[in-house]
Amino acid sequence: ASEAGIGGSDLAGPPDSRRAPPADSLRSRAARALREGFAWPDLTIRLAAREAALATGLLPPALTPAAASLRETMPAHRRHPDQPPLTRDPGAREIRCVTDAGTFTIRLADAAAPNATAALVALARRGFHDGLTFHRVAPTS
Repeated sequence: ASEAGIGGSDLAGPPDSRRAPPADSLRSRAARALREGFAWPDLTIRLAAREAALATGLLPPALTPAAASLRETMPAHRRHPDQPPLTRDPGAREIRCVTDAGTFTIRLADAAAPNATAALVALARRGFHDGLTFHRVAPTS
């Protein structure tokens, strides 16, 4: 007799090796995965682990962190050692860009986005954007 269909002959190993792990083992592994998800660097994963923990009951509510707690305890962003430290330049308020099609100015929002501003200024000072092609949608008349 052939073992066709679901669980058919394409399963490897003797019949004893094909048994599913005990339910307790699966539950403990799933609970461990959820706890690891709470510490994941990506906030989306952290919040999804919380929702899964609440929906499945794999963890007691007392061990399931609040969404606000998951947001507040995000791991620090690690910069690559080759990246220079970002320092704000209070004198840099705008960057003037000269192109073949004309000149435009980028106003910097240092108060709203200090890291992005510092990175853009640092790259501009190093000449990163020199010769770089910029694309924009220009209204047609």
